[in-house]
Amino acid sequence: MDMDADVIVVGAGLSGLVAATELVEAGKKVVIVDQEGEQGLG
Repeated sequence: MDMDADVIVVGAGLSGLVAATELVEAGKKVVIVDQEGEQGLG
């Protein structure tokens, strides 16, 4: 798998999703990785 990103966010919890959202709004390409297969808030 080949991905092109400016930033990798580790963790798809609330903090990771907020950080990723702000980075995308700032024009960055973001990849989120998490040990679970889906995003969550807990």
